[in-house]
Parts: sequence; C-alpha cells; structure tokens
Amino acid sequence: MKTELINSARPVDYVILEYAEEQKIDLIVVGTKGRTGFKKLMLGSIASSIVTYAHCRVIVVK
Repeated sequence: MKTELINSARPVDYVILEYAEEQKIDLIVVGTKGRTGFKKLMLGSIASSIVTYAHCRVIVVK
C-alpha cells in the first residue's frame, strides 16, 4: 500500500480523479456523511462527483 499527501488549491474531487487516472488506479474508496435533499444540493458532494466522473470502480462507504 502506498500513501501520498497532495497539496493543491484545486477542488478535492478533481485532484482525486486526476490522481487516480495518472496512477492507473482501479478502485477508489470514498466516505460520505450521507447528506440528502437540500443539504446535498447546497453543499455539493465530493463522493457524488467522484462516482459520476471516475474512470474506474468506486465504493462509497457511509
């Protein structure tokens, strides 16, 4: 297993997706707080973005 710290001013979901593609990652595991409805709409969702745009499989842990 490999751990890296990436310091970036870009959005977290973008950085995760870019890193996964560059490193040819075949699975992303991401946690969520389980926001729904209006709160999800207002705050956005990193997990939702990753699931939507990832080139590989994604497991969302609640």
